[in-house]
This record gives sequence, C-alpha cells and structure tokens, in this order.
Amino acid sequence: MKMRCKIIYMIFLILVLCVLVNAKTDRTVNFAGYDWAVKQGYGGPGPNNWDEDSSAVFVDEAGLHLRVLSLNDKWYSSEVYLPTSLGYGTYEFEVASDVSVVDISLVGAVFLYQDDAHEIDVEFSRWHNEVKENAQYVVQPFEVNGNMKRFMLLPPQGNVVQRIMWEPTTILFETLVNGVVVKQWGYVGENNFLPGKERVHINFWQYKGLAPSDLLSKDFVVKKFTFMPMDTGSEICQMVKMQRGKPIEKGFFSGLAKKLKEYFG
Repeated sequence: MKMRCKIIYMIFLILVLCVLVNAKTDRTVNFAGYDWAVKQGYGGPGPNNWDEDSSAVFVDEAGLHLRVLSLNDKWYSSEVYLPTSLGYGTYEFEVASDVSVVDISLVGAVFLYQDDAHEIDVEFSRWHNEVKENAQYVVQPFEVNGNMKRFMLLPPQGNVVQRIMWEPTTILFETLVNGVVVKQWGYVGENNFLPGKERVHINFWQYKGLAPSDLLSKDFVVKKFTFMPMDTGSEICQMVKMQRGKPIEKGFFSGLAKKLKEYFG
C-alpha cells in the first residue's frame, strides 16, 4: 500500500513538473510606464492569427509599434493589453501613425474591453470600403441604435490624440489634433457599465482576416499613453446616481464598498 502511494505521488510530481516546464507565459512589453501583455494565438477580432514576436510588437523612441505582417506565407495581426483594470477616468492615446489612411483591409484601435457586450472603442478603418467614413466611436453592442458615431478624419497636421473620458453616467470621446478638438461625442445610453473587469487594449488587425490591399506589411504606432483616474468622491456620487431607478447591477455594492473604503481610508 505504501509503495503504491509513493508511485502515485511520484507520478503526480512528474506531471506537475511537465506542466511547469511546458507552460508558456505571455510576452510583455513596457510602454508608457505600464507592462502590456502581448496577444498570441488565433481568434477574434477578424478572426486573425496574433503574433507576439518582437518583429510584430516592439517599443522604440517612436513609441509602441503594432504590425500586420506576413511570416511563412501566413498573415499576422498584433495586440497588447494591460493585465488589470484602471477604472473610471481619462484615457489618452497619442497616435503617431496617420490614421486617416489606414489600409482599407485593416483596423487600428484603442479601447476598453471586458467582453463583446461591455466595450468602449475608438477604431480607425474603412472596413474594406464598406463605409465612407474612416473613424468611429463605439459603445458595444454596436447594433444598438445610438451606440456608434462614425466620422471622417482628414489627414492630420500633427499627431492625433484620442481621449476617452469614462464616468459612471457618461462616456465622452474626443479626437484632438495639435491640441485642438476636431471631433467629439458624448454617450449617455444604457450600455455604460461598471469597471473592474475591463482592460485597456491597443490592436492593429485584419478585417475579416483580409491581408493588406497591397500585400505589404503595415505599422500602427502609438507614441504615448496616459491615464488620469476619476476623483473618488465624484465617482461615488456618479455611481449612486447611475443606479437610481434601475435594477441593481451585479457587483454594484462590492464596487461601491471598495470606493467608500478608498475615500474614507
């Protein structure tokens, strides 16, 4: 009996060691003072193959580079994301690439993502010429009337700053060129959501898995990212105001308790 237990224990240890040896951790890159995980594998959006290699995702003096490229006759897209929630506040992405001329088959995006029904997007694309505009603000689900604002972004005379101001009752989108707001949209609909499970993402991907129209590799560069959290006192008031007259959303009381603890110490 003792011998049998020892054999089972040894087999268990061997299996654990095999798992540890073969476990693959996500690659990370440090950008704007944050460690970003690099997406890998196959799947949505697109769907796409996602490349975590340093040839696809890297940081240099110009900023964070995300590339769509061909490797061994297969096309890959790229994406990075933060491992933890940042919550309500102001998100700013300074984009160095000319987002007005993104290839018709590609999408460059900065966004907050929890799941497909809880997502706040800014996307630069012409969606394979299916629409005439080249940019859009979206609060998912996009099919809901009033959840999307499309617009035409002209070739900018300077870097574009995309700002998302996320609060419990409103989401304000702003696009700035050389510090001047050129486009703005405020969302006050029903599909705003509570923070905690969302993550900041930046990606550059192939719409419907289509290769670039000229079959050449493309680069999407974000020069800078900053986040300014919402004042805790204001956030508490807004959270309570948002729930007034509505069914209590799952996680509301735990989220409120957490914020009250932060506020009062």
